[in-house]
Amino acid sequence: QLVIQFMGEAVFLSVISIVVSIGLIRFALPIIGPVVDRQLSVSLLDTAPIIALLVGIGMLAGLVSGSYPALYLSSFSPIGALKGGNTVSRAGGQPMRKVLIVTQFSIALILLVGTITIDRQISFMQNPEDGLVTDELIYTAATDDVNVQYEAFREMLLSNSDIRGVTRGGGNMPGYTGFRQTLVVPGEESEIEWQVQTMLVDPDFLPMLGINLVNGRNFSRDVPTDRTSALILNEAAVSQLGWDSPLDHYLVTPEGQEAEIVGVVQDFHFKSLRQRIGPLAIRLLPTGWTAWQLAIRINQTNQSESLQFIEAAWKTFSPGTAFEYRFLSDAFGQLYDSDRRHMQLFGYFTALAFLVTCLGLYGLVAFTSEQRTREIGIRKTFGASVFRIVLMVMVEFIRPVLLSFLIAFPVAYFVMHSWLQDFPYRVSMSWEIFGIAGVVAIAITIITASRQSVRAALANPIRSLGHE
Repeated sequence: QLVIQFMGEAVFLSVISIVVSIGLIRFALPIIGPVVDRQLSVSLLDTAPIIALLVGIGMLAGLVSGSYPALYLSSFSPIGALKGGNTVSRAGGQPMRKVLIVTQFSIALILLVGTITIDRQISFMQNPEDGLVTDELIYTAATDDVNVQYEAFREMLLSNSDIRGVTRGGGNMPGYTGFRQTLVVPGEESEIEWQVQTMLVDPDFLPMLGINLVNGRNFSRDVPTDRTSALILNEAAVSQLGWDSPLDHYLVTPEGQEAEIVGVVQDFHFKSLRQRIGPLAIRLLPTGWTAWQLAIRINQTNQSESLQFIEAAWKTFSPGTAFEYRFLSDAFGQLYDSDRRHMQLFGYFTALAFLVTCLGLYGLVAFTSEQRTREIGIRKTFGASVFRIVLMVMVEFIRPVLLSFLIAFPVAYFVMHSWLQDFPYRVSMSWEIFGIAGVVAIAITIITASRQSVRAALANPIRSLGHE
């Protein structure tokens, strides 16, 4: 009967928890849906497999958690228990309790290290140190009206001191990729057709975006032949072609023109950092071609006024089309949406893991303090200070946390190091990540355990000595 009672109570509590959790899901779905990029509804829980799974989890959790009190406590001798002989000893269940705390903290630490690592990697990808200046730069689609009157439109915008630059382009604009052209590489024996990512720009495009030249010169408005007979390559393209002196070579454009290599730019990321920087050819926008995008750099301080001025100019030159824009930093950011969702999920799971860990730790501290009431009373009687008693209790729980470091950190390093291998350009697993995780874990332990520890240390020693 006692076994059935203990088991029944545990299963009953587990079932209540599941019912409450289903109710809480209604409030959680608006948060979870955008993170997993799915339309979620509570009706998903109405399917028979899900209901069976929830019932099975509830029964299993109840039976497992209720097995200890059911099988251990119900085995006490009634006479011994009434005499106080068969009570739960502090040492008896201590190993299992510490194993549970170590396991909980290990899981929480692994998730915390994962969250910090993903956050650092995403920050690194959104702000690569390659010279490309994405701040204060907006993109807008170039309409036919604006293309026809581009120079007048550009002059109007630059008349405003808050507009720091205007340019246009097409093809592989940073953040918008996929355009290739076939260039012909002349050879002594035969020509080679070379398909390469191509960027079509205006002369002021490279300096406005902060793209650095490492050799040669930029396109010039004063050199009319640059429109048809000049090319700029990035370092990756020069390396692939195997040229030591690229300025001595030329390529043949799809229009059949021999285009001289007039400059080489430093490699910069125009795609996601999940991909290595590939070969890139940069040309001036060919005559007769219309630009796909306009790039405008504005003053961040007066951002609202700058955007209003641009919109007014836009309505003047393209009244039939609404002015729509996006920041280049947002265009790059969109490349990492899935990674950000991973980070958010890791963050939620980490918070839940630490919450459960804190609940378990708080219960263990309360239980241990209760078991050591007489010991604490004796120590206070012999002159132990409140600080020493609190420290004594704290140390007992900090040790399992330190042990969890030895378990969690190697596992977290292996898992996150493997995850980072998917990125050609990545952050390193530095000691700072583990230091932050360790400090957080220790702080949570101290905060969680301090209330019960201080309460036990401040108790009246006379009442503590009379405690059974």
